[in-house]
Amino acid sequence: MSDFYDSLSDIGAKNYESWYEKEGKEVTEREAKALFLLLKNFRGMRILKIGCGTGYFSRLLEKEGFQVVGVDKAWQMLRLARLKGITSVRANAHFLPFRNKTFDIALFITSFEFIEKSSKALKEAMRVTKKRVIFLLLNPFHFVNIRRKFKSLFYSSPFRHMKIIMPSNIKKATERICDGCRFKVYDKLIGGDVFYTAQIFIEEDL
Repeated sequence: MSDFYDSLSDIGAKNYESWYEKEGKEVTEREAKALFLLLKNFRGMRILKIGCGTGYFSRLLEKEGFQVVGVDKAWQMLRLARLKGITSVRANAHFLPFRNKTFDIALFITSFEFIEKSSKALKEAMRVTKKRVIFLLLNPFHFVNIRRKFKSLFYSSPFRHMKIIMPSNIKKATERICDGCRFKVYDKLIGGDVFYTAQIFIEEDL
């Protein structure tokens, strides 16, 4: 996966951004609707968007009154995000450059499946968060995502590196990281069954 981002060009980043409004418009609309449903009770709070890419969803969140900081490892993506006014930091999800409990919510929008050593990223997300870590996960068994995975075999795409992550995987990982701490993991299909959602309730929010 790191090879994909290392080789990403400025044109590739622009194509990534344009996907939301063209080929992926229908899926993106479902994704946005699911996202705002998850965050409806958190307006105005401070959010860390982990894997912010070109900042498409960060911009939608800011329009709805959220305070958003994005992190991503691909500088080509971040360049576009910053040009569009998104506060963003180049960082690896394994080593987030923020103090403990800096944010109210850490948010993974279809990004957790593409992170190497995802348990380390989860531990860091929990460290910098006061209230919840929220996941919007791709349902690997939905035809939309199967098609995207299949198409990635024929051209350079992050979907070639997508891992199957289910809410149960996150629950098990959380139990390993948080031995003895209080938490809940809530999951269900959402967005026309294209996505799963999972939430870790940090102790302050129980």
